[in-house]
Amino acid sequence: MTIKERKTIVENLTLMAIMGAINALFSLFATWLPIISLFLVIILPFTSVIIALYCKPRYFFIYIVATIGISLLITMYNMQYTIFYLVPAIFTGLGFGYLVRIKLHSAIILFLTAALQFLLSYAMIPLIDALYETSLVEQFLTLFNLADKPFIYVIVPAFIFIIAFAQTTFSYIAISSEIKKFNFALITTPLKTYVSDALTLIFLILTLSFAFFCSEASYIFLICSLYFICLTLINLCREKKLWIYLTLGGTFFLFIVLFALFYEMIVPPNQLLVVGILPLLFIFVDLINILLMHFSNGRKIISEGEMSDD
Repeated sequence: MTIKERKTIVENLTLMAIMGAINALFSLFATWLPIISLFLVIILPFTSVIIALYCKPRYFFIYIVATIGISLLITMYNMQYTIFYLVPAIFTGLGFGYLVRIKLHSAIILFLTAALQFLLSYAMIPLIDALYETSLVEQFLTLFNLADKPFIYVIVPAFIFIIAFAQTTFSYIAISSEIKKFNFALITTPLKTYVSDALTLIFLILTLSFAFFCSEASYIFLICSLYFICLTLINLCREKKLWIYLTLGGTFFLFIVLFALFYEMIVPPNQLLVVGILPLLFIFVDLINILLMHFSNGRKIISEGEMSDD
């Protein structure tokens, strides 16, 4: 399949019409076979990615309005799948494609598109509740026998964020394997650990700050910190140093002790925020590794300088 960048308005609108029709058909199929909605979460963003890569950004609004409008029109008898799956997929696909186009790092693209997916999905819930006179969240909690658990609604947004991350990850895997065919490349080089450490620390600060007045947001920021500290851990493990493995194991054991110690001291519903200790401890491990590498390189330079003087 060969697709070239669209330059004229006719070329842009033609490609948008094709992709919009594909989206509408998928949305219609979901109303007939609800089971395929699970796969649409992965497939749907790809059409919008193509639009973002090959069409002019000034035409995106036309694509969004036309695609959503047509999809709602042909699924008027059951718009739930269009609202909850198609609408977020259009925006996340466009966002993903645009971020690839401006050559942002793949780890940041995944995070930003997951955050966008979460915000859109979360925003769609009240609309679906109003249209169908139901409570989507309550139905979900009842299904898993969690509706009567204390403070469960505090962590519901964080749980939705995790689902958004999972959906976006699957979409990312599917799209990244195909995007090379369109002569685009993702930047997959390891993100510098000091960058992921800094982002982890920022989200930990936000976690602590929001814990005093908005626990729902605090749990979301905690998940963000866990995502970025995972990037640090991946890079640390790539170095294949025995002392790093041992230190990480000891750090995790220390975390278990601290978690058990502080958990009962925290007032509900913020008790699980104690998990934030773990990424903080891992940051210290990475800082030690950075310092050791710095001193090692310094000694190497001095040693080479002395040898050259001789």
